[in-house]
Amino acid sequence: MPAILTATVIRWRVEGDPPVVAYGDEGQVRLYTSDGSERAGSSEVMIIAQYILDSAKRAEKDRGDVVVELLQNARDGLLEVTDVDRREVRPPPVPPKRNGPVES
Repeated sequence: MPAILTATVIRWRVEGDPPVVAYGDEGQVRLYTSDGSERAGSSEVMIIAQYILDSAKRAEKDRGDVVVELLQNARDGLLEVTDVDRREVRPPPVPPKRNGPVES
């Protein structure tokens, strides 16, 4: 069933000596999923991918650097998906075909 997913992605960072994990920032993500696009664990991957794309769009510095940094964060387990809300949506039926010009 198609759905709108809304979630929060928390970005953790490593700082200090000895290194500790600390809160970095967070971002809201919203995305549409179509039939069959959600399998076990795939929602989290889609949400993180959308977070990376959204962050790159907002970036003031080189977008490529932002994407590389966020991919490294994801690889290192420093991006956490939380508060996932899934709302099913039903598209409306196809409108009937009309003959002739549209009346206003």
